[in-house]
Amino acid sequence: MHYHRGSALYMAGRALKGRFNLQFIVLTTVILFWVVLVLILYMLLTRLYYHFKRRRMDARRKLYDPAVELVLTEAPLPEIIAALRPKEAGDEEVVEEVILDAMQPLTGGPFEALQAAAVELGFVERNLRALKARSRFRRSQAMETLGIMRVKPAIAAIGALLPAEALGMKLVALRALALIGDPQALPLLERTADSLPPAMLPRLASLMLEFGEPAKPFIEGLIRNHASSFTPRIMKILLKETAATEGLE
Repeated sequence: MHYHRGSALYMAGRALKGRFNLQFIVLTTVILFWVVLVLILYMLLTRLYYHFKRRRMDARRKLYDPAVELVLTEAPLPEIIAALRPKEAGDEEVVEEVILDAMQPLTGGPFEALQAAAVELGFVERNLRALKARSRFRRSQAMETLGIMRVKPAIAAIGALLPAEALGMKLVALRALALIGDPQALPLLERTADSLPPAMLPRLASLMLEFGEPAKPFIEGLIRNHASSFTPRIMKILLKETAATEGLE
Protein backbone atom coordinates (compact mmCIF):
# COMPACT_ATOMS: atom_id res chain seq x y z
CA MET A 1 0.00 0.00 0.00
CA HIS A 2 1.41 3.39 -0.97
CA TYR A 3 0.64 6.75 0.54
CA HIS A 4 0.91 10.11 -1.18
CA ARG A 5 3.91 12.10 0.04
CA GLY A 6 1.67 14.91 1.21
CA SER A 7 -0.87 12.72 3.01
CA ALA A 8 -1.32 12.75 6.78
CA LEU A 9 -0.50 9.03 7.07
CA TYR A 10 2.74 9.47 5.17
CA MET A 11 3.78 12.37 7.36
CA ALA A 12 2.87 10.43 10.50
CA GLY A 13 4.94 7.45 9.32
CA ARG A 14 7.93 9.70 8.68
CA ALA A 15 7.61 11.22 12.14
CA LEU A 16 7.42 7.81 13.82
CA LYS A 17 10.41 6.57 11.85
CA GLY A 18 12.41 9.65 12.77
CA ARG A 19 11.46 9.26 16.42
CA PHE A 20 12.47 5.60 16.37
CA ASN A 21 15.84 6.47 14.78
CA LEU A 22 16.42 9.16 17.40
CA GLN A 23 15.57 6.77 20.24
CA PHE A 24 17.90 4.16 18.77
CA ILE A 25 20.76 6.67 18.56
CA VAL A 26 20.16 7.82 22.14
CA LEU A 27 20.01 4.24 23.43
CA THR A 28 23.18 3.25 21.55
CA THR A 29 24.98 6.33 22.89
CA VAL A 30 23.96 5.52 26.46
CA ILE A 31 25.11 1.89 26.11
CA LEU A 32 28.45 2.93 24.63
CA PHE A 33 28.92 5.48 27.41
CA TRP A 34 28.44 2.82 30.10
CA VAL A 35 30.67 0.34 28.27
CA VAL A 36 33.47 2.91 28.08
CA LEU A 37 32.92 3.87 31.73
CA VAL A 38 33.09 0.23 32.85
CA LEU A 39 36.29 -0.32 30.84
CA ILE A 40 37.90 2.79 32.37
CA LEU A 41 36.92 1.64 35.88
CA TYR A 42 38.26 -1.84 35.15
CA MET A 43 41.61 -0.43 33.98
CA LEU A 44 41.85 1.86 37.00
CA LEU A 45 41.03 -0.95 39.43
CA THR A 46 43.50 -3.28 37.71
CA ARG A 47 46.19 -0.62 37.88
CA LEU A 48 45.47 0.00 41.58
CA TYR A 49 45.50 -3.75 42.28
CA TYR A 50 48.94 -4.22 40.73
CA HIS A 51 50.23 -1.04 42.37
CA PHE A 52 49.25 -2.20 45.86
CA LYS A 53 50.36 -5.74 45.11
CA ARG A 54 53.81 -4.43 44.13
CA ARG A 55 53.98 -2.32 47.27
CA ARG A 56 53.07 -5.31 49.41
CA MET A 57 55.64 -7.50 47.67
CA ASP A 58 58.36 -4.89 48.15
CA ALA A 59 57.49 -4.65 51.84
CA ARG A 60 57.41 -8.43 52.28
CA ARG A 61 60.72 -8.85 50.41
CA LYS A 62 62.52 -7.21 53.30
CA LEU A 63 61.76 -10.33 55.33
CA TYR A 64 63.41 -12.64 52.79
CA ASP A 65 66.26 -10.61 51.27
CA PRO A 66 68.61 -11.53 54.17
CA ALA A 67 68.46 -15.12 52.90
CA VAL A 68 70.53 -14.01 49.89
CA GLU A 69 73.32 -12.96 52.26
CA LEU A 70 73.21 -16.45 53.77
CA VAL A 71 73.60 -17.91 50.27
CA LEU A 72 76.55 -15.67 49.43
CA THR A 73 78.29 -16.51 52.71
CA GLU A 74 77.64 -20.23 52.02
CA ALA A 75 75.56 -20.82 55.13
CA PRO A 76 74.20 -24.37 55.66
CA LEU A 77 71.35 -25.28 53.30
CA PRO A 78 68.77 -25.88 56.10
CA GLU A 79 69.42 -22.35 57.37
CA ILE A 80 68.89 -20.90 53.87
CA ILE A 81 65.66 -22.89 53.41
CA ALA A 82 64.37 -21.73 56.80
CA ALA A 83 65.08 -18.10 55.89
CA LEU A 84 63.22 -18.47 52.58
CA ARG A 85 60.24 -20.47 53.83
CA PRO A 86 57.06 -18.39 53.28
CA LYS A 87 55.88 -16.91 56.55
CA GLU A 88 52.25 -16.27 55.59
CA ALA A 89 49.79 -16.92 52.78
CA GLY A 90 50.63 -14.97 49.64
CA ASP A 91 54.36 -14.85 50.33
CA GLU A 92 55.14 -17.65 47.86
CA GLU A 93 55.29 -15.22 44.95
CA VAL A 94 57.56 -12.91 46.97
CA VAL A 95 59.98 -15.71 47.86
CA GLU A 96 60.08 -16.98 44.28
CA GLU A 97 60.94 -13.48 43.06
CA VAL A 98 63.76 -13.20 45.64
CA ILE A 99 65.16 -16.56 44.51
CA LEU A 100 64.97 -15.71 40.79
CA ASP A 101 66.52 -12.26 41.20
CA ALA A 102 69.38 -13.73 43.24
CA MET A 103 69.95 -16.69 40.89
CA GLN A 104 70.52 -14.78 37.67
CA PRO A 105 74.08 -13.53 38.32
CA LEU A 106 75.15 -16.60 40.31
CA THR A 107 76.97 -19.83 39.44
CA GLY A 108 78.52 -22.69 41.37
CA GLY A 109 77.72 -23.37 45.02
CA PRO A 110 75.52 -20.30 45.71
CA PHE A 111 73.37 -21.02 42.65
CA GLU A 112 73.06 -24.69 43.58
CA ALA A 113 72.00 -23.74 47.13
CA LEU A 114 69.20 -21.55 45.79
CA GLN A 115 68.21 -24.25 43.32
CA ALA A 116 68.01 -26.83 46.13
CA ALA A 117 65.93 -24.39 48.20
CA ALA A 118 63.56 -23.87 45.26
CA VAL A 119 63.08 -27.63 45.01
CA GLU A 120 62.58 -28.08 48.76
CA LEU A 121 60.07 -25.21 48.99
CA GLY A 122 58.00 -26.54 46.08
CA PHE A 123 58.66 -23.77 43.53
CA VAL A 124 60.09 -26.13 40.92
CA GLU A 125 57.13 -28.52 41.17
CA ARG A 126 54.65 -25.64 41.10
CA ASN A 127 56.11 -24.28 37.84
CA LEU A 128 56.33 -27.72 36.26
CA ARG A 129 52.59 -28.08 36.91
CA ALA A 130 51.99 -24.60 35.51
CA LEU A 131 53.35 -25.72 32.13
CA LYS A 132 49.96 -27.43 31.69
CA ALA A 133 47.98 -24.29 32.56
CA ARG A 134 45.36 -23.07 30.10
CA SER A 135 46.60 -19.51 30.47
CA ARG A 136 49.29 -18.68 27.91
CA PHE A 137 50.69 -16.05 30.27
CA ARG A 138 51.04 -18.57 33.11
CA ARG A 139 52.75 -21.11 30.84
CA SER A 140 55.13 -18.42 29.60
CA GLN A 141 55.89 -17.36 33.17
CA ALA A 142 56.55 -20.96 34.20
CA MET A 143 58.90 -21.56 31.25
CA GLU A 144 60.91 -18.46 32.07
CA THR A 145 61.11 -19.39 35.77
CA LEU A 146 62.22 -22.96 35.06
CA GLY A 147 64.80 -21.62 32.62
CA ILE A 148 66.31 -19.24 35.17
CA MET A 149 66.30 -22.03 37.78
CA ARG A 150 68.01 -24.32 35.19
CA VAL A 151 65.62 -27.16 35.95
CA LYS A 152 66.80 -30.06 33.79
CA PRO A 153 63.62 -32.15 34.28
CA ALA A 154 61.72 -29.29 32.61
CA ILE A 155 63.45 -29.93 29.26
CA ALA A 156 61.15 -32.79 28.23
CA ALA A 157 58.03 -30.98 29.48
CA ILE A 158 58.86 -27.76 27.60
CA GLY A 159 59.86 -29.77 24.53
CA ALA A 160 56.46 -31.48 24.54
CA LEU A 161 54.76 -28.09 24.36
CA LEU A 162 56.83 -26.71 21.48
CA PRO A 163 54.94 -28.19 18.47
CA ALA A 164 51.54 -26.84 19.53
CA GLU A 165 52.56 -23.40 20.79
CA ALA A 166 52.22 -20.18 18.78
CA LEU A 167 55.37 -18.44 17.54
CA GLY A 168 55.67 -16.08 20.50
CA MET A 169 55.41 -18.94 22.98
CA LYS A 170 57.86 -21.02 20.93
CA LEU A 171 60.44 -18.25 21.35
CA VAL A 172 59.84 -18.14 25.12
CA ALA A 173 60.24 -21.93 25.28
CA LEU A 174 63.45 -21.90 23.22
CA ARG A 175 64.89 -19.16 25.41
CA ALA A 176 64.01 -21.17 28.52
CA LEU A 177 65.77 -24.24 27.12
CA ALA A 178 68.85 -22.13 26.35
CA LEU A 179 68.83 -20.79 29.92
CA ILE A 180 68.72 -24.33 31.29
CA GLY A 181 71.79 -24.92 29.16
CA ASP A 182 71.81 -28.72 29.11
CA PRO A 183 72.96 -30.12 25.70
CA GLN A 184 70.15 -32.70 25.75
CA ALA A 185 67.86 -29.80 24.75
CA LEU A 186 69.73 -29.21 21.47
CA PRO A 187 67.75 -31.78 19.41
CA LEU A 188 64.55 -29.99 20.49
CA LEU A 189 65.90 -26.69 19.20
CA GLU A 190 66.96 -28.38 15.97
CA ARG A 191 63.52 -29.93 15.40
CA THR A 192 61.79 -26.60 16.00
CA ALA A 193 63.70 -24.95 13.12
CA ASP A 194 61.21 -26.17 10.48
CA SER A 195 58.30 -24.48 12.27
CA LEU A 196 60.01 -21.09 12.57
CA PRO A 197 59.95 -18.26 10.01
CA PRO A 198 63.25 -18.11 8.04
CA ALA A 199 64.04 -14.72 9.60
CA MET A 200 64.07 -16.32 13.07
CA LEU A 201 66.62 -19.02 12.26
CA PRO A 202 69.69 -16.83 12.92
CA ARG A 203 68.20 -16.14 16.36
CA LEU A 204 67.85 -19.88 16.89
CA ALA A 205 71.51 -20.33 15.98
CA SER A 206 72.42 -17.65 18.54
CA LEU A 207 70.48 -19.54 21.21
CA MET A 208 72.29 -22.74 20.27
CA LEU A 209 75.61 -20.95 20.80
CA GLU A 210 74.78 -20.61 24.49
CA PHE A 211 75.26 -24.38 24.85
CA GLY A 212 78.93 -24.08 23.94
CA GLU A 213 80.97 -26.74 22.15
CA PRO A 214 78.18 -29.42 21.98
CA ALA A 215 76.10 -27.02 19.86
CA LYS A 216 78.54 -26.81 16.93
CA PRO A 217 77.23 -29.78 14.90
CA PHE A 218 73.65 -28.59 15.43
CA ILE A 219 74.49 -25.08 14.25
CA GLU A 220 76.32 -26.47 11.22
CA GLY A 221 73.29 -28.63 10.37
CA LEU A 222 70.95 -25.66 10.80
CA ILE A 223 73.02 -23.53 8.41
CA ARG A 224 73.37 -26.38 5.92
CA ASN A 225 69.61 -27.15 5.86
CA HIS A 226 68.50 -23.51 5.79
CA ALA A 227 71.30 -21.84 3.85
CA SER A 228 69.09 -19.09 2.43
CA SER A 229 68.47 -17.73 5.94
CA PHE A 230 72.17 -17.26 6.61
CA THR A 231 73.40 -14.47 4.37
CA PRO A 232 77.09 -13.43 4.46
CA ARG A 233 76.18 -10.56 6.82
CA ILE A 234 74.36 -12.94 9.19
CA MET A 235 77.26 -15.40 9.05
CA LYS A 236 79.69 -12.62 9.98
CA ILE A 237 77.60 -11.73 13.04
CA LEU A 238 77.29 -15.41 13.98
CA LEU A 239 81.04 -15.93 13.73
CA LYS A 240 81.61 -12.95 16.04
CA GLU A 241 79.15 -14.42 18.54
CA THR A 242 80.94 -17.78 18.27
CA ALA A 243 84.26 -16.16 19.01
CA ALA A 244 82.79 -14.27 21.98
CA THR A 245 81.23 -17.45 23.36
CA GLU A 246 84.48 -19.38 23.02
CA GLY A 247 86.28 -16.57 24.80
CA LEU A 248 83.97 -16.95 27.79
CA GLU A 249 84.49 -20.71 28.08
